[in-house]
Amino acid sequence: MPFVAGILEDWSQVGQVEKVDWTPYKNVIGMTSTTNMGELMLNEVIVNYDKLIISATFVKNEDTSFSYRHQFMPSVLINGVAVQVEGTAAESIELNSTMFTVYNEITLKEPITATNFDLAIIYDRMLTPREEFGEGEKILEPFTFDVTASQLAVQKETKVHDVNQKIVLTNGEQFIIDRIITTPISTTIYYSGALDDNAPNITLYDEVGKSYHWHSSYAEDDGTGIIDFSGVSFVDNEMFLQVVTFEQEPL
Repeated sequence: MPFVAGILEDWSQVGQVEKVDWTPYKNVIGMTSTTNMGELMLNEVIVNYDKLIISATFVKNEDTSFSYRHQFMPSVLINGVAVQVEGTAAESIELNSTMFTVYNEITLKEPITATNFDLAIIYDRMLTPREEFGEGEKILEPFTFDVTASQLAVQKETKVHDVNQKIVLTNGEQFIIDRIITTPISTTIYYSGALDDNAPNITLYDEVGKSYHWHSSYAEDDGTGIIDFSGVSFVDNEMFLQVVTFEQEPL
């Protein structure tokens, strides 16, 4: 199978006119695993604070049922220990009738502190058109990859901003922005105190007024959550936030 590189930017920076080159932050793998479903090549992995952004290429066998409506949901082990996952974003893009590019962004419960570590990515579950949400169906013969990963380049540019600021909306609802993590890959807002499991609607602006909208969000029943702006980095730039109510009224 030919190696496919330079594709994480295409997925995580959708809608951006000027894409940022993430080459300095990538772990380029190029490893293939073969099972009764077909061949899966692990292309690239970026370790981004508490996230793993992964691209792979899947070539299915003739008798394997797979389409753009199927998504792999991998498990992750770090230094041999299974890690807790906050949420997983996944997409499969059809290249032809048998080949697909598959993407995952896995948000972990806790940030990865090690600079270099052993990483196991096990493609052991799959969402199908019958079950588009949840944990997915178990893959009886999973695709398994054992690699050594590094996040040194990302760590050097990562900044943790402890905010702890209460936000009161015009409709009376309120929540607390606990912290904001800026990396060369993304900007992520962590909040608590929301009244329900709907994420606050937040837009970011740079110093010239350009707006940036969130890429993914995870909200818990306890009022905590994460809002991620993938491909949006404010490591060296000033950042402004606009919070709106669910009726889109600015704060």
